[in-house]
Amino acid sequence: MTVERLVRQIQAYPATDQAAAVERLAVHDDPDLRSRAAEVAARLNHPQLTGLCVGLLSDPVWYVRCSACACIGMSSVAVPAGLLLGLVESDPHEIVRSYAALALGRVAGADDVQRMLAVAEVAQGENHEGTPVRDILLRSVDEVCSRV
Repeated sequence: MTVERLVRQIQAYPATDQAAAVERLAVHDDPDLRSRAAEVAARLNHPQLTGLCVGLLSDPVWYVRCSACACIGMSSVAVPAGLLLGLVESDPHEIVRSYAALALGRVAGADDVQRMLAVAEVAQGENHEGTPVRDILLRSVDEVCSRV
């Protein structure tokens, strides 16, 4: 089932039941459904679902963590940048590190810039297009600085 179809189905539920439906997906045994839960949460942009995405940052499956980073990056709810910086520094999968670095451009604030610059100096890996995580993180620093 596509994410678009899931979003349409969940949007058909009463507003009070939408978050619970997505939360059920987020704890499913199937990592594909957990990943889709993060994508649906991002598209619904429901404040209650940001916590769901934060929880998925520690999922054992790398692409679920990527979806969680993307959800956080698209969300309008504040999330501590330190969570994403921790992934950039130490996640075992370079694609997750790149997604976390990208999401930081949306969620980090002026107080996070110095740590972002420090992490950029040691960031390793590349995204799926071959762009170094370091460069993605530095672009996120530029994005943060343009907002403050």
